[in-house]
Parts: sequence; structure tokens; C-alpha cells
Amino acid sequence: MKNYRSLSFLVSLLLFSLVGCSGNVTTIGTVKFTDGTPLSEGQIIYQNDLHEFLSVIKPDGTYSIWGVREGDGIPPGTYSVFLRFPAYEFINQIPVAPKFASADSSGFIAEVVPGKRNRFDFEVEPNLSRADTTRRTEPPTSPQGR
Repeated sequence: MKNYRSLSFLVSLLLFSLVGCSGNVTTIGTVKFTDGTPLSEGQIIYQNDLHEFLSVIKPDGTYSIWGVREGDGIPPGTYSVFLRFPAYEFINQIPVAPKFASADSSGFIAEVVPGKRNRFDFEVEPNLSRADTTRRTEPPTSPQGR
């Protein structure tokens, strides 16, 4: 019986130490267009072979990524970073160039390191093929001589 208690105590101690020392890191940053204007919508995704974490991009272009609960951080490692825009049905509607919507083509990599300030700022290009949603304020001009 004494061995069982000792073993139980050691297992409990080991589990407690693993939970309490996860080594996860909060990761913050900004997403801005090349002209310095903040990207004010969408999600930023950090992805590797084992994990995928996301954060909503705030109207000022900032984000904070953590794990399951706010403030508990994400595991250290190398992550491919890309953007998602759930509010848009088609890729030609998103505000950034389509290459930023894929881990394979964004070109963004984040090396999350424990014990270091993990801030990653990303610069994106606008989607030049984005469907024009502006309204015309003047009627179209008709050709002369008709």
C-alpha cells in the first residue's frame, strides 16, 4: 500500500510540473498594408505540422495569439503564417493579394522562441483584382454624335 501511495504521489507531481511549465509563449504583432495602413479585418493563422492557432485581427491591425485560453501562449516552434477572411465568399473579394491567404504562398514564417519577445509584424499588398464595390456618383457618359 505504501508503494502505491508513493507512486501515486510521484505521478501527480510529474503531471503538475508538466502542466505548470508548458513553456508556451504569447505572440503579438501587426498586419499592415505596404502604405502603412493597418489591415482592419480577418484572421491571422500560425500553422505547423502539429498545430494551428488563430487570432482575429483588430481594427488597428494588431493581433495576439495564444493557445486554448487567453494568455496561455502557443508552443515554441516554426510556423507558417497566413491570413483568412471568413466574411468573404470568393478570393477576389478579400482585401489583400490572394497569395497571403495560403500558408504555401504567403512567404511569412514566424520562429516562436521561449524566453524571447515574440512580436511579428507583417506587411501585405492590397488585392488589385478585388471586385470594385464603390458606387458611381456620376452616370456614365454617352459617346458623342449619337
